[in-house]
Amino acid sequence: MADQRDHKMFEADKTWLCKQPGMNTWPKGCRGLVMTLSQWIADYSEPLCEESVTRSDANYGKYLSRLWMCWSHHWNQGRQRSGGTIDGASVASRIQSGRGYTGGGRLGGDPLRDVVLAVAMVAKEDLAAKQFLKEYAGYCRSVGSRISTNADDWWDEFIDCLAGYSGGDRKPDLDSFSGRCGLKNWLGRAVNRFVLRHRHAGRSLGGRSVNPLEEDAPIATVSGPEEPAVGREATLLIQKALTQVPPEDRLLILAVFIDKTKKKDIAAQLGVHPGQVTRRIQRALDRLRDVLVGIACDGEGSPGLVDLRDFGRRLVDELEASIPDNERGASNDNTDAVGTHETTAPELGETDQ
Repeated sequence: MADQRDHKMFEADKTWLCKQPGMNTWPKGCRGLVMTLSQWIADYSEPLCEESVTRSDANYGKYLSRLWMCWSHHWNQGRQRSGGTIDGASVASRIQSGRGYTGGGRLGGDPLRDVVLAVAMVAKEDLAAKQFLKEYAGYCRSVGSRISTNADDWWDEFIDCLAGYSGGDRKPDLDSFSGRCGLKNWLGRAVNRFVLRHRHAGRSLGGRSVNPLEEDAPIATVSGPEEPAVGREATLLIQKALTQVPPEDRLLILAVFIDKTKKKDIAAQLGVHPGQVTRRIQRALDRLRDVLVGIACDGEGSPGLVDLRDFGRRLVDELEASIPDNERGASNDNTDAVGTHETTAPELGETDQ
């Protein structure tokens, strides 16, 4: 009886799933899927929980459904890529090695293992929490350091938002992780969302106002034109200019062009249409351009730079040029990304949301 109840979660995917190898006999195929999923739960949970999770565990159904969400997502992508059919075991083997089927294929980890870790974290498993901190604390703090110089200001609150340790009605963020990418890639985005959410609400991180560009704060380098001795000058110029634009412009520019946060995620956190994010980006760039030109006119730049005014304009023009043509100025724009999250932290070959 328990197997029959488990089989219901496959019904939504039956149209394509029944055509895959080993699934032509539906009940038998479903039993095979449940057996595979159950074995993954046991194997992955053993080092993350006090006891390996079995069917009697209160969270067994959650582990089962979330693992299927992950596997079915990649299986469906794989069969579309292969022309209609692909063996589920080969899909599982591929994603367990950290390779997907879209966005360059780099998932940032084994999403099946990471789904079990996420569920175990929300279930308040101590071993899972220790493993999470061991693997991801340094990475998350590194990503967050671009926006807040002291991770201690926001770290505890961030972990609480992820796992829901303080209780309350708010759904833990890790409950939304479904394994479309590895947890490392997803966490990079989660750090950005967390800061944007607090900034838009006018809140501070750990009682400290969000100010990503204090005098002693590091700033990621924005690539400028390849000219002799310009790289350091460009970084300093951008750093100074960003301190002089409104805070909302500063954070938007950092989120879009440094951290490559997707416009739909920014729009969701701000509670606006993605088209409005496009217009806000344009306004932020216009203000940054004006500030850069103003700095040049005031003679604050290095005298070794041939023409700071033109250089400032070109820096912003280069940022603006990085926005795809179909995303500029579209009032009803619904596209996903301003850039990819593939090669800069947080790296994203595929996205979870």
